[in-house]
Amino acid sequence: MSRGGSSWPKGVYTPFQVVQAGGAMKRQKIDAGRLEHCACLRLRRAARAVTRSYDRALAPAALSAAQFTLLAALAGGSRRLGDLADHLVMERTTLTRELAPMIQAGSAVVRRGEDARLRLVSITPAGLRKLKEALPLWRKAQRGTVATVGASRYGQLVFALAAVTMKTARTLGRGTRRGSARRSA
Repeated sequence: MSRGGSSWPKGVYTPFQVVQAGGAMKRQKIDAGRLEHCACLRLRRAARAVTRSYDRALAPAALSAAQFTLLAALAGGSRRLGDLADHLVMERTTLTRELAPMIQAGSAVVRRGEDARLRLVSITPAGLRKLKEALPLWRKAQRGTVATVGASRYGQLVFALAAVTMKTARTLGRGTRRGSARRSA
C-alpha cells in the first residue's frame, strides 16, 4: 500500500485534516467507522501531546509528567505496588521501570510488607519536597490545558475520560496483561 492513501479501501481512512474556522475547531459529524476517528488513536495522540506539554512545564523541577503523577499518587500514603499499578491503569513492570529513577533519586522507596511477597511503595520526605516544588509548575500547565479545552468542556472531558477508563479497566480485569498483543507479536 502506498503511503499516500490511494491504495486504502475507499471510505476507510483519509490523512488527518484539521478543520478550522476562524482559528477554532469546526464541529463536524464524526463517522466512528473511519480509522482517523478511532478512539484509541485519538486518545493516544492527545495523551502524547498533553504529556509533552506537562513534561516541558515540569522540567524546571527535574520531573516528568509520569514521575509527578506517581509522586502525587503516593502523597496520600503507602500503597501496595499492585494496587498502585491498578489505580494508574499501568502494568506492574511499567510501574517498576517508572519508579526506578525515583527510588534512585530518593523520592520514593519500596519495602517488603508483612507478607514477603507484598511490596509497598511510599513517597519519601525528599519526594514530598520535590512534589511541592513541582506543584506550581503543574498548576500552570493545568491552567493552560483547561484554557485550551475551555472550562465548561474540561469538566465534560474529565468525566468522559473517567468513564472510558473505568469501563475499559473493569473489562480488562485486575491482573490482566494490558499489553497482551505485544506478547503474540
